[in-house]
Amino acid sequence: MSPQPDAEVETLVTGRLGQVVLNRPRALNALNHDMIRRIDAVLRAWADDDADADVLIRGAGERGL
Repeated sequence: MSPQPDAEVETLVTGRLGQVVLNRPRALNALNHDMIRRIDAVLRAWADDDADADVLIRGAGERGL
């Protein structure tokens, strides 16, 4: 999955690294229900894909994860 501008959860796969970026810096990247569902779906998809070995979860902005 490629990054989506202005999405609350952005995902990117680089090589064998799957990245999840929480993109709500004004709310200190606090999770909401839609974000949790998106992260769950992405992690389940990556779990079934042998090409993805590692997952990095980080937050946008300078604070909050």
